[in-house]
Amino acid sequence: MRCYRTYNELIESLNTTNEVKRIMKAVKREHFVKEGYAHCDKPLLTIENQTISAPHMHAKALEYLYPVLKEGS
Repeated sequence: MRCYRTYNELIESLNTTNEVKRIMKAVKREHFVKEGYAHCDKPLLTIENQTISAPHMHAKALEYLYPVLKEGS
């Protein structure tokens, strides 16, 4: 697990396309998780006590979905 000073640094560290990074930067992870570790590449508990996957997993999912994503998806 690697933690970063900002969400932007975390996203830039991911091994993914610039388009996926742009999409991920549009929604900040800290809006969904409990305090602390929002800038770490690891699964976390959400505000609703659910588990949210690590950002690298979200990036991989977006890579697979990108060809079929449409504006507003």
